Amino acid sequence: MLCEVLTNINTDNIIKLLLILLIFQGDKMEFLCDTNYILFPTSDNAQNKRLYFYIDNELVYDIVLKLDNASPDYKFPVDLKRFKGKKIKITSSPIVDICFDKAKKSALNMTANTDRWCILQPPRVG
Repeated sequence: MLCEVLTNINTDNIIKLLLILLIFQGDKMEFLCDTNYILFPTSDNAQNKRLYFYIDNELVYDIVLKLDNASPDYKFPVDLKRFKGKKIKITSSPIVDICFDKAKKSALNMTANTDRWCILQPPRVG
């Protein structure tokens, strides 16, 4: 896709290229870690997905979870205390939309005190 855009320069392809750059470099893929824990929707029947956590383009953490945005059975807490105050970029393999809740309180009563966040993956073009 990117090679096609670069070899066939026209207005439509320039717009596509700008959208690709905005999606992959924009802050839709990042969030400021201002909480101790984030909670991922998971279920035992979901397929494993590996999540990669980056700070300043350096891989700092990865984890395999059974992500299930559609019908989760429970929320899996991930401790991010050590990254508090930093911008974190999360990607996945396979590529999926990543939704999570930011816990407002301590790890013990997290489900009642959360803010919902989603990192949407770019649509496949072409």
